[in-house]
Amino acid sequence: MRLKELVLLLMLSLAVLVLTMGGESGSTLAVPPWTHCFGMHKITQFHLDIYSGYMEKFSDPQGIFCIKFESKDDSTSRNDDDKLTVFGLNRGNNDIIYNRSLTSIGIAGGENGADFSLNNPRDICGDPGGDLFVADTGNDRVVHLRYKDDQIQYAGEICFPGEDTLSEPMGVDACNGLVYIADTGNDRIIVTRYDGTPVKVIGPDVSGNRIFRPSSLRLAVEEDGWLYYGDYFMAVIDSFGQRLWKINEKSGKIQIIRYNMQGLQGHFDHLDSDYYSNIYVTDPDNDIIHKYDRNLRFIVAIGKDPDGLSFDEPRGISIFRRFGQLFITERKGVRYFWVGTDILDFKASGLRLYGEEKKCGVQVSFLLTEHSMLDIYLEDKDGKPVLYFMKDYLLPEGRFVKTLEVQCQGHEMLAKCKLNLVALAKPTYSSGDYLQICRKSDPLTASMR
Repeated sequence: MRLKELVLLLMLSLAVLVLTMGGESGSTLAVPPWTHCFGMHKITQFHLDIYSGYMEKFSDPQGIFCIKFESKDDSTSRNDDDKLTVFGLNRGNNDIIYNRSLTSIGIAGGENGADFSLNNPRDICGDPGGDLFVADTGNDRVVHLRYKDDQIQYAGEICFPGEDTLSEPMGVDACNGLVYIADTGNDRIIVTRYDGTPVKVIGPDVSGNRIFRPSSLRLAVEEDGWLYYGDYFMAVIDSFGQRLWKINEKSGKIQIIRYNMQGLQGHFDHLDSDYYSNIYVTDPDNDIIHKYDRNLRFIVAIGKDPDGLSFDEPRGISIFRRFGQLFITERKGVRYFWVGTDILDFKASGLRLYGEEKKCGVQVSFLLTEHSMLDIYLEDKDGKPVLYFMKDYLLPEGRFVKTLEVQCQGHEMLAKCKLNLVALAKPTYSSGDYLQICRKSDPLTASMR
């Protein structure tokens, strides 16, 4: 890094330190440590002014996309594997903002861009080889771009002549040489090759249900490489943000849930999924992120805790599945998180000692918000573990209600103590030690059986 860049980074870091002192904390979505991102987990107009020389303003940010390009990967080292390039759509200015490095950004497009123009762009995606695609909604097309040497170059467009043309395409995703387009005005999803050659059409009718104005989509496919389950699917938002679909193209199986199942007034906006195929959906009307498991069971609404994270009209969302890095655009900025975990509604009761069997049992219930390595144990009044019910146990997200029993030597001593049940959870990726979550029950007194 050149001296000029080091000086700029130092100045920016000092300014951010002042701005972020006493900042937010989160668990299901965790704020990265200062040493990882120099405090720049919340990019505001202040940061954009410095990076752009006061030439760019946040104006209706929309889709965002993060990627590790093959051209930027040092194959001899793993030290740069988490360094990503992030592209965000600034719809009000019809342009793309992206990071060239820690100390510089690029801006491409615009209403009258030198290389290409955009009109009301809403979504962006790409692949590790350097191909990028933008849902250029106002121009009824998808723009094909190439990223090379920190520059975005125009490579073509996907649109169809005649009556079969795209109409207000709002969502786009790409993988393995194919582009999936939410052809919003035509109530369908179009699949093409990178050069625009049509491959197939999905909808309007899908397994007896009708897609209506699809607006956002994301793929979880085998070619991705960073997926825990062999459950490959396409997630789609449609019906003016009132429905969320999960479509398995091979089996034909579909699942659909409606927005109003959460008892709120608002709409689903953008979505993405993580390594465990949990689906995150932004909700700008209520300033929250909805998180669902891979079967579309609701897990948690992130942003509703007054003592935790808060959002300002979250819109676009993108997750780097390998390490659990997550980016969100807001009304006036960009947020950066790590996928973490949390233990909610933790309760324990019914601590019992079984003399003849030499066992100890306890009833426990809680909500786990992400796949985690879990320890559950009893501790004494000095905080010392005295008996483990679980140790390094991999548990999926969801509601956990169970009576736990283990062999127990020296149970007579436990009967004389005041004990707390402790649950300790670490996510399986990001940084488990940094994101460790601990919950304790009220004091328990064991009964003898």
